[in-house]
Amino acid sequence: FFKREIDGYYSENSALFVDYSYWVYILGFANLYFLFFENYLKAILKITLPVLIQELYLRIAVTITLVFYFLEWINFDQFLIFHLTVYCLPFIYLLIYSLKQKEIIGEKTRVKLPLKLRQMMQKYSSFTYFNSVGSNIVFSIDTIMLSSIVGLKATGIYTTVLFISSALLIPYRSIYRVSSSLVPKLWKQKDMVEMQHLYQKVTLWNLILIAYMVLVVGFGIDAFFLLLPAEFSEGKLLFFVLMFGRAMDAICGINGYILVTSKKYQIDVYFTFSLILSAIILNQIFIPSYGAMGAACVTSLIITLYNFIRVSYIYKKFNLQPFMKENLKVIAIAAVCVVFGFAIRNLISNIWFQTTLIAIVLTVIFWSSVYYFKIDEQMNRFIDKQIDRIRK
Repeated sequence: FFKREIDGYYSENSALFVDYSYWVYILGFANLYFLFFENYLKAILKITLPVLIQELYLRIAVTITLVFYFLEWINFDQFLIFHLTVYCLPFIYLLIYSLKQKEIIGEKTRVKLPLKLRQMMQKYSSFTYFNSVGSNIVFSIDTIMLSSIVGLKATGIYTTVLFISSALLIPYRSIYRVSSSLVPKLWKQKDMVEMQHLYQKVTLWNLILIAYMVLVVGFGIDAFFLLLPAEFSEGKLLFFVLMFGRAMDAICGINGYILVTSKKYQIDVYFTFSLILSAIILNQIFIPSYGAMGAACVTSLIITLYNFIRVSYIYKKFNLQPFMKENLKVIAIAAVCVVFGFAIRNLISNIWFQTTLIAIVLTVIFWSSVYYFKIDEQMNRFIDKQIDRIRK
């Protein structure tokens, strides 16, 4: 319905998008049905395959298509077709998997739902649908507005850095997918003690993983940008600004899923749409003056504010909070690693040797400290098991 208006929005500074905008329909269809099957399998606690597809298959497959294009084995139009196919296959995999598990096709049954239950389901579905749409807008409005106001060049640099920061969240998203499937069960059982335990554990695991990955990638960012064209160098600072917001989102754990599966689920829609309005206004103010950096600052601010509001509300209404003293220990370990990282950087001038050595030293210091100070017993048991395997 709004294709003409959308094309007009991009026509001045991002005309190339208009030429290929019809791909949006097919890609949208593929993503829609992937999410459908992913959530269906999550509901029956069979989440492993969707996680592997999303975090492993897609990244490998997309990388292969990019390599083909980089080596000029395919042209841009062919690249788009390959890229589209890569994103269409996951939902087909999940459909076949669901059929094999006999989770879709079976004996026809007619379940007559009471009117009150149907009304509750319709109300909940409507709220969660609009909240999901709103959340996606919050996390993508920066790119949309940047490409229309500044142009595709700045957007290319921005989205490259955004991809790097998003890649660091792969462990967080995997943990989130698995743990979030347990939340409705805990609400049903009214087990608030276990809910608090899960909330804090997920936050701690995310903090450990995010802290380590930011340390290694942060100290290696100079070497990484040497592999890119010179104009991408301005993206270094963008990385740290964007990573702050992404880290805050990960560290606050499963607050969103706790809220939208609670009886207070409606309030999250109001939070989301008030933040969308704030993001649009702030981006309209800062992008024309500061370009990609303005978009990055607004995005991190909005994400941080989004999570602060959720965490505060959940604590007020349900007396649940995600933080514990072990989080401070992780931050202290990360601070020590930063000191060692800068010390090595000052001693060694060769950037490739410097980056490699920093990565090795920080890996040893960080994980040995996490293990020694017993930050998380479950993680220690996992490390012990891996050490035993190596010994054997």
